Amino acid sequence: MRLGKLLRTQYFWYVAVMALLAGVCSYAPQLTTLIRTDWQVDYYIAAYRLLFLLSVAIAAWRFGVKGGLVVCIVIGPVIFSSVLVNSRLPNAWIDFFAIALGIVFSLMVGKQGEMKQRLEETTAEISKQSAMLKLEISERKQAEEKYRLIAEHSADVIYKLNIKEEQFNYVSPSVERLLGYTDREALNLNLRDVLTPESYEKQYNEMVKDIQNGTFYSTLQLDVIHKDGRIIPFEVHATLVLDEKREPAEIVGVARDITERKKMEEQIIMQDRLASIGQLTSGLAHELNNPLTSVISFSSLLLKQEFTEETKQDLKIIYDEAQRIADTVKNLLTFTRRQSQEKKPTNINECIRTVLEMRAYEQKVNNILISEHLDTHLPQIIGSSSQLQQVFFHIVINAEFFMLEANKKGTLSITTEKAGNYIRATFTDDGPGISGENMKRLFTPFFTTKEVGKGTGLSLSICLGIINEHGGMIYANSEASKGATFTVELPTNIK
Repeated sequence: MRLGKLLRTQYFWYVAVMALLAGVCSYAPQLTTLIRTDWQVDYYIAAYRLLFLLSVAIAAWRFGVKGGLVVCIVIGPVIFSSVLVNSRLPNAWIDFFAIALGIVFSLMVGKQGEMKQRLEETTAEISKQSAMLKLEISERKQAEEKYRLIAEHSADVIYKLNIKEEQFNYVSPSVERLLGYTDREALNLNLRDVLTPESYEKQYNEMVKDIQNGTFYSTLQLDVIHKDGRIIPFEVHATLVLDEKREPAEIVGVARDITERKKMEEQIIMQDRLASIGQLTSGLAHELNNPLTSVISFSSLLLKQEFTEETKQDLKIIYDEAQRIADTVKNLLTFTRRQSQEKKPTNINECIRTVLEMRAYEQKVNNILISEHLDTHLPQIIGSSSQLQQVFFHIVINAEFFMLEANKKGTLSITTEKAGNYIRATFTDDGPGISGENMKRLFTPFFTTKEVGKGTGLSLSICLGIINEHGGMIYANSEASKGATFTVELPTNIK
């Protein structure tokens, strides 16, 4: 025990005062002999012996064996010397016995005192550790609650995967929203159940090989199977967790649905492709315009001259086919945005109604029903009505064509509505739908599923160019045998 701390202990002062009194009282009989009086000598003798033993006992109890022995070493010689000075041998033997008894007290009581002190220190340490443990448990519970809330409300799937068994040890509840499985169902799934064979054999196995080679973090894209059978692209972040033997045990990570990002990437790729094709088709269209003008002009002049009916029919075919090529060239120029149109306030509903009026007869004779749900309170947009009519015309005749091809009839539902800062026009048919492979190439120039002679594959490319020029978006949603929906969104704030 340090001296400063010792001096601040009240028991030290108790022992010190009693030991001092014992030393003073031990010389009191000698002093009374010198002044030739025997007044109360026995009381002094009893007092210093008692004070000595008490100081030893208290010191041993409070400060251990060493404390008691220190009192014996310091005060014992004082008492013994006081007796020897007066040559009172009987008292000397009694005091010697008292000092020996003090040493015994130091050993016996000191051990008990040390045990008590250790017990107090242990109790204090346990209390301290208990308080720290409670604080740690509280902080851990708060951290667990925070991480639980993050996991439960995360837009992504947080997971833990056992590498050897390929079973999930944990899956966050967001898996139900993204993949249709509850978190309990997901725990019973094997990795092979949720990954396409290609993703499992290539990407996942490659990641496992990287882990075996010492890679602790990996990012990869996997095709995951939804509960209803759909394939959804996911970006998966994986971190390796080692067990006690420093061997790979688990993969912990986050999986994010990147369907929308994939669509954006495809649109960017398509726009780049369109830009390249646009440069090519623009030059080609202008090169074709000059000879076509000559063919159309001269065939028109020849038709006015006197020829046999058979010759006129041939000339008429030349004129019509040249005119058809000229229309295709015009479409190419529209696709490359080289023919700009004046933009002014335009009502989307009027553009759609104009197209439906043009197609009314064809729709009637071909059993095409039109279901209109046009919002009468739509704000106007700044755009080219002729170009927008061209977009809606292509969408309508495409829907008519495929419904007739599949069912010899059909229903086309057209809806307009305001969605934020956009006007949304939706065209939904009950035709054969569009396969996933064709959906990827839908707006690619010259791509068509129609028979030769029934389509150039430019109509949707032209629609995409016009809508992009208006600052809007055009996209399609479809599944095979379930019809198709084309959506056009145009901003209301174009200046």
